[in-house]
Amino acid sequence: MNTTVKPLLIYDGQCAFCRLWIERWKTITGDSVDYATSADAAAAHPLIPTEEFRKSVVLVLPDGSYMTGARAVFTALGKSAVGRFWLLLYNRVPGFGASAESLYRSIAGYRDEMYLLTRVLWGKSVVSPGFAATRWLFLRGMAVVYGIAFTSLFTQILGLVGSKGISPAEMFLEAVHAQMGSAGVLYYPTLAWLDPGDGFLTGLCIAGMVSSGMLLLGIVPRMSALLCWLLYFSLVVAGQVFLQFQWDVLLLEAGFLTIFFAPPGLFRFLPDATEPPRAVRWLLWLLVFRLMLMSGAVKLSAGDPNWWNLSALSYHYQTQCLPNPIAWYAYRLPLWFHQASTFFMFIIEIGAPFLIFSPRRLRHLGALLLIALQVLIMLTGNFAFFNWLSILLCLAILDDGVTGKFIPAFLLKRTRPPTNTGSPDPVLGPSANRTHTGSDTTLLERATNSAIIPSKPPRRSGAVGIIIVSLMVLLNFNQLAGLVIPRSWWPSPMASFSRWASHFHIVNGYGLFRVMTTKRPEIILEGSDDRTNWKPYEFRYKPGDVSKPLHWVAPHQPRLDWQMWFAALGDYRGNGWVVNLAIRLLEGSPDVLALMGDNPFPDRPPAYVRALLYEYRFATPEERGSTGAVWTRTLNSVYMHPISLEGR
Repeated sequence: MNTTVKPLLIYDGQCAFCRLWIERWKTITGDSVDYATSADAAAAHPLIPTEEFRKSVVLVLPDGSYMTGARAVFTALGKSAVGRFWLLLYNRVPGFGASAESLYRSIAGYRDEMYLLTRVLWGKSVVSPGFAATRWLFLRGMAVVYGIAFTSLFTQILGLVGSKGISPAEMFLEAVHAQMGSAGVLYYPTLAWLDPGDGFLTGLCIAGMVSSGMLLLGIVPRMSALLCWLLYFSLVVAGQVFLQFQWDVLLLEAGFLTIFFAPPGLFRFLPDATEPPRAVRWLLWLLVFRLMLMSGAVKLSAGDPNWWNLSALSYHYQTQCLPNPIAWYAYRLPLWFHQASTFFMFIIEIGAPFLIFSPRRLRHLGALLLIALQVLIMLTGNFAFFNWLSILLCLAILDDGVTGKFIPAFLLKRTRPPTNTGSPDPVLGPSANRTHTGSDTTLLERATNSAIIPSKPPRRSGAVGIIIVSLMVLLNFNQLAGLVIPRSWWPSPMASFSRWASHFHIVNGYGLFRVMTTKRPEIILEGSDDRTNWKPYEFRYKPGDVSKPLHWVAPHQPRLDWQMWFAALGDYRGNGWVVNLAIRLLEGSPDVLALMGDNPFPDRPPAYVRALLYEYRFATPEERGSTGAVWTRTLNSVYMHPISLEGR
């Protein structure tokens, strides 16, 4: 019997189903396995019965022995890092091998039907077009989202946490140090410890805008992504309650993964054929899975009857923080429409995430459903950059066969050749530098021809990469396990590690609108010089004057307006910053007044400030037609009794 230098997998070249999957296996095993059709290779192996070639693939080993069926497939794929896991299951897990052989025989008996099913689920080829174009678009998208976040915050940072702001960062860090000593740096890590003054806080925002611009242009992309994350993380910690929204922590988690998703190098603006690290790509997919699944699951687990009876959206458009102009019309839609919308929302949020890890066409369908949901939410509400970031994360699920079509043609004509020089990635190892076949294979070719076969070197990760990925997987497991396992049941070391890691926001829990608010309380701040004549302070965007029109605000987030919505759901004792806000109004702080609308006391601050609580509801079409008012309101109670500065 002839022997082979490398294992040789022999398959039926007349079988269309076999040819499809052999092309996929070639991309996995690379140069470690040779392939040949039975028509070409059977004669060279006369000791193997001809019947074996008709029934299944045959793997001929270098020593001349051979194997067939599922064992042959797993052994061949086991020559790669990805396949070794499945080979281990085949050899070590009781019952797995027997089940695999049975499944193989069933598939082999219906090859024509399996070919049609494969075409439906994968398309013309089961070989992935790659994710180089996806990475290029994702990094540009992250740069834009970071730029929006930093720019939006730049206009507000001093009024929120500046020295004359509502909750000065300097006072916050002093309190942390007084209570925790030097350990406070570990629990509240921020660059603001270096200098919590106004100039430094503003400088952090400016540096963030510059870093996001560098990331957009591909200037030292990995370092730029790191700077963006570090700067935004520092601002989130220093920003206290004003930067604790779900999109803030989502940006930090996505931004942390972006550091490792970005390619190394000095200038990487033009698209090239270099593939992103597989492990980081899967962590991004896992982030989308958790974000969407948890968003749906928490609504049901909270036990809110409005979610269970599908009526929640009949309240949502009116009670959300900052309704936009479309929200007024959406609120007027019939109850059956709201119930149907809620039902399909649950189908998408809970069902579509599971398509992320399915065959190519189903994965793309899941991504498109999730994107469509985010677009609908964006059209009916102002949720800062949350919807934009969520859409961007869903974009990471699509491969180059889709995303390559969105790269401008003039850039594709200047596509860089693959940059794989053989030198390993300093963090993620050689696998981060892998490219598709041939230095002349352009991104445009791969975007239009999904059958191009990538040639990938053995996938190895650097030690740092292995540690980071392992920790991220553990933290992801903790978050998902928390959906079904009470955290009080967790082992103490795991619980302690999760609590400590939560301070860095690299893996977070998600779930907006766990309980749907059915009424809309609004705080109206008023000032007076004599406690008799009161003038209201209007905010730029939140409801106040009932005739003020609804605004399009997103992706900018007026953070004070948002926090006033949350404060109205409680009382001022649980929202001490409301008292601080009133004090700043009494002082006439220009930084705080800049966050608001027109100042009713332009000459000097008032002697007293109070807060009243109203209940707002959308005006009916008849009321709006006759008065022009968007809202109607009823006084509920005094939220905070008048206060004044001492000596006035």
